Amino acid sequence: MCDKQADPDMKGWLYKWTNYLKGYQKRWFVLTNGLLSYYRSQAEMLHTCRGTISLHGAVIHTEDSCNFVISNGGTQTFHLKASSEVERQKWVTALELAKAKAIRQLESGESLDVDHWILIRQGYERLGPGARRSFPYCD
Repeated sequence: MCDKQADPDMKGWLYKWTNYLKGYQKRWFVLTNGLLSYYRSQAEMLHTCRGTISLHGAVIHTEDSCNFVISNGGTQTFHLKASSEVERQKWVTALELAKAKAIRQLESGESLDVDHWILIRQGYERLGPGARRSFPYCD
């Protein structure tokens, strides 16, 4: 689901909550075409994406000066920590702008890449048949 070809809207290191045993782990994040993907390192981008969340329909909120959360309605939640308040704000602003752009593209019928449609479709399938009927791109 990771888009390796488009120029990223933003990229950089963030700390992602993994579990209570390991806590926050440093990960390389790339924001492209309304998708936020992460990797263990920049070199890993060539072969393995660890996770991707579509910003269409996502909720982005700050918790404190460095922490913020991205959730797409219960199926995925990323708890993230930036190195500073300024860095956190750069990410939150970029994420909100990317989300707004993805929503505009979806509403205007502009073409999105296949990976993006698959992620959006997976989210609607989790919502059930009623949501799929109201979404014309899900068959």
